[in-house]
Amino acid sequence: MAEALAAARRAGLAILHTREGYEENLAQCPDWKRVRARPGPGERGPRGRYMIRGESGHAIIAPCAPLPGEAVFDKPGSGAFHATGLEEHLRSLGIRQLVLCGVTLDCCVLASLFEANDRNFQCLLLGDATGTYDPATTMALLAMLETGVIAQVAQTCAFASGIA
Repeated sequence: MAEALAAARRAGLAILHTREGYEENLAQCPDWKRVRARPGPGERGPRGRYMIRGESGHAIIAPCAPLPGEAVFDKPGSGAFHATGLEEHLRSLGIRQLVLCGVTLDCCVLASLFEANDRNFQCLLLGDATGTYDPATTMALLAMLETGVIAQVAQTCAFASGIA
């Protein structure tokens, strides 16, 4: 992901970050997520309460941290478009093509790809800059996506050389 970000920054592309998280009272957090997810939102861990905005565990990891001027959209669920203003922001910039990477492929990334597709954005997923907790699941999802119906799939090196 850090390599993809560096290449996109060198090429002058707009960089947008998303992260899932909730207010301290968990009002926007679905009940099912508090019950089924482990660790569950709001549970205390080594970096504070899990998925709570403002806690250190909610921060984007240092190698992929936003630079000044890069928008960050905090989302109250899996998909990047739900209740975030992301679509309006992209359209205001005239952006119609998206490059996605991040974690986890079986949740937030896939949900965002479907949402983007439904909104008529053309998507490229960087297959080596995403993943799940299980390598077999990652491989199965990438194979599914390689049909190109929802997104094109490429490797970071091909992306970086294509925009250089």
